[in-house]
Amino acid sequence: MLPLLPSGLSLRQVLGLCVMLAGCVLLSWQAVLAAERALEPHLWHALKSGSLCALGTAVGTLPVLFMRGISARTSDTLLGFGAGVMLAATVFSLLIPGLESAGQLGFSRWSAGFLMSLGLLLGASALFGLGRLLPERQLEVDTRTDRLVLAPRILLFVIAIVLHNIPEGMAVGVAAGAGLAGADGLALGIALQDLPEGLI
Repeated sequence: MLPLLPSGLSLRQVLGLCVMLAGCVLLSWQAVLAAERALEPHLWHALKSGSLCALGTAVGTLPVLFMRGISARTSDTLLGFGAGVMLAATVFSLLIPGLESAGQLGFSRWSAGFLMSLGLLLGASALFGLGRLLPERQLEVDTRTDRLVLAPRILLFVIAIVLHNIPEGMAVGVAAGAGLAGADGLALGIALQDLPEGLI
């Protein structure tokens, strides 16, 4: 019998996990190479840019693996930082380009502003409505199944991030697929902005 490591796993289990991880990496690499050969160049560029944004969120989650607990002050600081980044991304990545695009489509400055304001209010109203629909309770155990039940405010935050990432993905995909000059910069900026979202 092999000795247990400090993590509680045997050496055999750790080696098995390493082999499985190496196999997953090799399989993923082969899938990437096959996709590169199968896709047209502009679609491949869009896929790479979108994957970079997804990687930003995934890398943002890594510190959670090493933290045992987060104090209320640290949690509030991270939530405030994430909210500020999301607000800045909304203004600089979505609203301002939306105003410019509406102007290029022939809308006046006032009608473009009204259109963007209406979209912003509809999105905020949808999140407010979801917040009202979900009951206020903390994380608790369902006695019938012994499973943890997700707190509604956490679920609302996850829904907000998902809804926030849809237009980001569309912006990155369209910019990269169309071969626009700033497509790589846009993808990198959104990936950097996704780092704190993954952490929170």
